[in-house]
Amino acid sequence: MSLRNIYQLLLTVSSFLIFLQTSSSRNYYISPLGADSNNGLTPNTAFKTIQTATNIVRAGDSVLVLDGYYSGFDHRDKNSGSQGNPIVYFALGKKVWITSGFYRNNGINIENNDFVHIIGFKIHGMLKEGIRAVLANNIKILNNECDSCFRGIFTGYTDDITIEHNICTRSHGEHGIYVSNNSDRVLIRYNSSSYNKASGIQINRKAAGLNFQGLDRALIANNLIYNNHEGSGITLFHGDASKGCSDVKIFNNTILVPVDGRWCIHIEKKKKNILITN
Repeated sequence: MSLRNIYQLLLTVSSFLIFLQTSSSRNYYISPLGADSNNGLTPNTAFKTIQTATNIVRAGDSVLVLDGYYSGFDHRDKNSGSQGNPIVYFALGKKVWITSGFYRNNGINIENNDFVHIIGFKIHGMLKEGIRAVLANNIKILNNECDSCFRGIFTGYTDDITIEHNICTRSHGEHGIYVSNNSDRVLIRYNSSSYNKASGIQINRKAAGLNFQGLDRALIANNLIYNNHEGSGITLFHGDASKGCSDVKIFNNTILVPVDGRWCIHIEKKKKNILITN
């Protein structure tokens, strides 16, 4: 078993342990064979829609979704999780599909709520974002697949966010993963982002595999970037951020730029303390 598979197994086990953290926490089950008039507390009395559980979850609760096809859900202006007691949305199988949008044509929307985890969903064909988290802190987006959405994963004004082990492909509007607007302490790692209209991973604008505007105190390491036609591998720039990039380390990346591409690493002038070793 590879180290990555071991990591994913441990992640799955740890996620299930979250479900049992407090005696007052509840697990709500969702099934295509369920009914929203059920209580949702067992697989045999599951809700039919995820939104039904979203409307009642509290800190420490989990929403466990069985294989099937679903409409998206909108966790907006509802109860937040808390430190040690997040609200967890967990795909129990490997075929939990969200194929129709809910709020503003997003697959999953987290807004104005904190400590929410999204784990293991497959989101396809959204007119807007596959997963959207805005004005939301301490969010975890783990092991999801976003395909053929306007953008795969989009966040704004989100501190302490983790985006890991996601696959974002064929975004028809912009980027695979886009972290925007004054987000601090962001962890993005072990993701795959390919065949998107714009950047693979973007922290504000310019075409590149990894594209960073106003980045500060960051490590960019161990990435494979290739086939970025008409774009660069890694770009650091100022743009309209409050300041240019500073205190950035770029280590151990492999970048293959095609003949119609731009640069392997493009750093605009007036940047401070940029260390490159690749």
